[in-house]
This record gives sequence, C-alpha cells and structure tokens, in this order.
Amino acid sequence: MEIELEAHAAKGIGKTYAKWSPVALAWYRMLSEVILLKDIGDPLAEELVATCPVKINYAPVTTYDWMINRQFSIGGMFPFLEGTRFERGIDAAFESSEKYEAYLFKDDMYALINYNSGHLIRLQPITDGFHSLENTIFASGFDAAFASHKTNEAYLFKGDSYTLINFAPGTTNDYIIGGFKPILPNWSSLRSVLPRKNVGFDSHNHSLPQKYRLEDE
Repeated sequence: MEIELEAHAAKGIGKTYAKWSPVALAWYRMLSEVILLKDIGDPLAEELVATCPVKINYAPVTTYDWMINRQFSIGGMFPFLEGTRFERGIDAAFESSEKYEAYLFKDDMYALINYNSGHLIRLQPITDGFHSLENTIFASGFDAAFASHKTNEAYLFKGDSYTLINFAPGTTNDYIIGGFKPILPNWSSLRSVLPRKNVGFDSHNHSLPQKYRLEDE
C-alpha cells in the first residue's frame, strides 16, 4: 500500500481566525485527481469550467483559503437545478438576507434557492421577481452581482453600467437606489483591473476567435 502525503503548515492566532485557536486538531480528506486523456479546447473547455462549480472556504482576512469539495457538475452539487438552464452555467449570483437563500441568474431568468436544505424555491423571469428591472438593460440578465453589507441590498453589473437594488425578499416591492450609473468613475479603484479596455465585467465573447476579442489595457 502506498500513501502520498501533502502537508501544509501555517502560523496564526485565534484572534485572526478560529482555526488558529490554541487547541490540537488533526484531520484528513480525500483528494481525487482527474486526469484528462487529451487536450480540450474552446468551446468545450469553457463548457467544462462553466458546469463544474467548486466549494471553498475563502478564509476572510487571510490567504489560507482551501477547497472543501473538488469540482462537481452544477447538477451534481445542486440536483434541483437538473433540467433547467442553470445546469449549463450561471451568469451571476448573490446571497439573500434570508438565511441560507441565494439568487442565481442566467440570461433573463433567475432562481431562488435554499442551499442548506437543497431545494429550489422559485424559478422565473427576472422581471417577474424584480419589477424594478423592467424596461432596463438588466431585464435580460447581467454579468456580475454581489450582496451589499446593508440588509436587502445588492449591486448588479452589466457592461459598463451598474445599479444598486433593494431586492425586498419574499415580495415584489423591490426598488432601484440611486438610478443606473457607469462603473467608472464611480468605482475608480477598479480602473486598473476591469477587463477588455475597462468596458465592464465579463463583457467579452468567448465564442469569438481570439483576433476579434478586445484586449485588456
């Protein structure tokens, strides 16, 4: 029998993170290794990445994040999404202020899920659940999103624009806060990292040949 061991050691204090509390702890986990027998190029490579989510412990305020589960298909990790368009990929997502609930977005549809009990709460067009997005560029989907530190608020991004929304969980009383604005100059700290000549988040088309894509600044 052969055992292959990979060990990591990190010094820290309990004040920074609970895992460094002064107690003894030993653990192990299985790490599967997937070997591809041949190279996979576009578009199959992008389809593979899009359908294989990874669950991580992102270890806030540290750089000691680690992978809890290796890649699964979306349907494998979230069986209740099998047979839906979300099985093939997700454009954006943000966590609800309701415990264990999250919003997932794909094209002009959204799904509200409970990721703790593992069930689908709602699946419908974006404008059916978020009336404030009707007749806006966000009605057909968006590129990125994240929940604000303020209750019931989330930032949505599409192309070179963004908006702040009160998403009013459990109701259709959502509303836009402050209108629709360009990402720059309102997020000036992102100037050096926004992709594709700073036109926005994930705004390039992977299906285009490389010579037709805009390059980063």
